[in-house]
Amino acid sequence: MTIITVLGSDADSVVANTNWTEVASSEFTIDGTSEFVIFISCEFTNAATNRIAGVRILLDGVERAFTHGTPVVANEFMVFAPILVETINAGLHTLTIEARTSNIASATTIRRKRLVVMKH
Repeated sequence: MTIITVLGSDADSVVANTNWTEVASSEFTIDGTSEFVIFISCEFTNAATNRIAGVRILLDGVERAFTHGTPVVANEFMVFAPILVETINAGLHTLTIEARTSNIASATTIRRKRLVVMKH
């Protein structure tokens, strides 16, 4: 397998918005149509136990994976780690992690964000 792009960030991204908000992204160029394995991982939480934190993965603006959760203890992190297999055409592409909260009074925090795209 050939690694096409890698992104890693341990920094916290705090989202106090009910709309999807970008917290990380990576652009990469593909020379020819092929199958790729995409590894994504992050930890997410909400500041309140009665609020929902949402995380989704977009490939070229199209949702490819989604999760949401409510922490049992405020600010207790949950893990989101989907693995995708995608046929991607030649050209410039963008892989994005977005997050949102169910209520602006309680922020969602995303940390330890990782994206790896490998040619299969």
